[in-house]
Amino acid sequence: MKNFFSIKSMCALLCSIFFIVLSSQILHAAESPKDKINEWINSTPWIGLVAREVTYGPITLRDLDLDKSGRLVFAEPGEEIEAVVKYKVNADTLDSWKLHHITVGIKGQDNSTCITHSLGIWNKRGKASFIIKAPEEKGMYEVRFDYQEALLCSDATKAWQEDSPSAKATVGIIIVE
Repeated sequence: MKNFFSIKSMCALLCSIFFIVLSSQILHAAESPKDKINEWINSTPWIGLVAREVTYGPITLRDLDLDKSGRLVFAEPGEEIEAVVKYKVNADTLDSWKLHHITVGIKGQDNSTCITHSLGIWNKRGKASFIIKAPEEKGMYEVRFDYQEALLCSDATKAWQEDSPSAKATVGIIIVE
């Protein structure tokens, strides 16, 4: 009567076990794909933070271009960054006969700028160009936008200083080196 396992079967089984143990040790010693992805995300924290199109209240901004670099730009301290963005205003949720301003600025900074204004009686869309100044200190900064009901742009930018927009209004990242 033949043994349940022949010599060839036994060798194949032992070789398979050896190969599995050896390869698992090699894979365990190397960085796992999960570790590589986590390292990449930690080295580029802006990944996934900024969408191509962001809606905040009745305003939608899309296709922000900071210094012809897209939604992320590396800048020197105090550098002036030329920017272009497309906007869309949904007037259905705005107070009709009041003037509304879209402001763009850097989170935690008082240098917001007015990019457009409109009455709340019709939808509006367009493209705005503006200049935003990079902070003086090195770091990563969020570019955000807001809309304010105000008579003048200066009043809208003052409102930014008093109550800046939430993270939901982030449209870009400036990394000051």
